[in-house]
Amino acid sequence: MSHGKLRKATNCLNCGAEVQGRFCHVCGQENIEPAETLWGLITHFVYDITHFDGKFFSTLRYLLFRPAFLSIEYVRGRRHSYLHPIRMYVFTSALFFFVFFATKPAQIDDSSPEVTEYMARRSQLIQRLSLATDTAQQRLLSDSLNKAEAVLIVMEEIGIVKYDSTISKERRLQLEPLVQKRRPRVSLGASADGLTKQQYDSLQQSLPEARRDGSIQRWLKEKTIQLNAKFQYQSGGVVKVLIDKFLHSLPIMMFISLPLVAALIALLYWSSKERTYVHIGILVIHNYVAVYVFTLVTILFSWLAGFFWSDFFGVLAVILFFYSIFYQYKALRNFFGQRRLKTMLKYLVLLFFSFILFVFLSIIFVINSLLQV
Repeated sequence: MSHGKLRKATNCLNCGAEVQGRFCHVCGQENIEPAETLWGLITHFVYDITHFDGKFFSTLRYLLFRPAFLSIEYVRGRRHSYLHPIRMYVFTSALFFFVFFATKPAQIDDSSPEVTEYMARRSQLIQRLSLATDTAQQRLLSDSLNKAEAVLIVMEEIGIVKYDSTISKERRLQLEPLVQKRRPRVSLGASADGLTKQQYDSLQQSLPEARRDGSIQRWLKEKTIQLNAKFQYQSGGVVKVLIDKFLHSLPIMMFISLPLVAALIALLYWSSKERTYVHIGILVIHNYVAVYVFTLVTILFSWLAGFFWSDFFGVLAVILFFYSIFYQYKALRNFFGQRRLKTMLKYLVLLFFSFILFVFLSIIFVINSLLQV
């Protein structure tokens, strides 16, 4: 409710119905003067924000510390005092994935002993080459340096080491044939032996029909040829693009998994007639929101642990992890009211089949990401 001035007229400006009191009983619009001051607009905005925050955080308190309480309240029809589960899911998942994608990946660490040793060897080769006077020795050292720097360029492409500005563009062009040989090729379990699409098609046409690749094998090889041509045989580039596309499809995958997880729970609690599939869906939505919040807090703890160089927040993150596992069990027990042992057995079965479900969905979304590359 706003603090605007009440109109003297009793006709609703929105639907025209006769208003009894401050709100229209037909459409719910507040019967206040349409002219609004700047201060009124600001106070209205602040009121709506603080009202939402108050409702959100009070709902969040029940959600995190009283598993299944909100779901039971929703089933009983007590809904006005709490944030609607769908609205809460949309807000929390949007916040979660915003933080998830905004979190910067770890910087490349090229200070490992293997990389340090390799860089020292390269510097040694450059120094020895500058001092060498024998032609044969110069040629040998030059070949070794070429191979070493070609490996370095491949390591840059994969992401093991940072870009080395001491290797000029001209030098990189000169080393390209060596780099090409050392790049790990893209492979989808079906080697194309470096063939082009035309060469592969020609080879298949020359074979008897009985010896030609099947549809799946043919698709894998053609996709391998396409990716190698597109990414210049840089498997690291393919993996990075594939992971990026898959990660950006996670919000859709999680949303699709909601009704499927609810169906698994419904099958496990088939005899519980007082809980419908829709009721179980509300429970799953609340549990998903709780998982998102737990994960966000874990990310916060990880950041604090790195900022303060303290194991305290790492311990808190471990405690929170085990609490989130216990939370899911407790939510099932509170919602369905079955005995501890029976609930625990069903919870373990649910974890097993949920794992299979998410593996299956991940495979589908990985294939979909691969088709988009």
